Amino acid sequence: MKNRALIACLLLATSPLAYATTYKCKMADGRTVFQDIPCAPDAKTENVRGGQQGSAWVFEKRNDSEGKPACFVQSPSIGFGSRYRPIAVARLRVEYTKDGAIAELVSAAEPGTPSMPFSANTNGVGINIKGQAFLSDVRLSPNGTLRFGAKDSAKLVTQLQTDEPFVIRARHIKSEALFDSMGDRIDGFVAAQQLAQDCVATTR
Repeated sequence: MKNRALIACLLLATSPLAYATTYKCKMADGRTVFQDIPCAPDAKTENVRGGQQGSAWVFEKRNDSEGKPACFVQSPSIGFGSRYRPIAVARLRVEYTKDGAIAELVSAAEPGTPSMPFSANTNGVGINIKGQAFLSDVRLSPNGTLRFGAKDSAKLVTQLQTDEPFVIRARHIKSEALFDSMGDRIDGFVAAQQLAQDCVATTR
């Protein structure tokens, strides 16, 4: 049994899903490219972001529904209700564009914790970072995310750079009650943000 447990742990640690790495490559022709495989030999690796998923902010670049590239910073899973038996989990995501940043809370699902949609009732919903004002300009978007207004998104980005613990207060559709997140501290926002800003600057 011990050997089986050890093998399982080793497989998890070496799984491509366990780690997220983004390579920033300066190509020979002057282009900057973000990719999830190492840079070519004739390219210069300018920045490498690596970290265990679930423990730090990560940078993501992917195409939106219209096929346009989008640059994001995303948190690991955030639990609501109880640390050991959360009623729901979500991820805080910040999309960077040439016009600024927009923050949103995305409902997620994990083994043992089903995805629970957010309620359209956003009264009392928002986020608080230690020592800062409660940001409550939040609306339920058509795709089911809780989206912060532009001004509160800008304030939130500034606050997240401090790496202080934050608490999210959300209302889920099944209970209609307000639940707080665990208030954990998540590292690496500034590094992930730099990659997202570089991504925007190099996206045509």
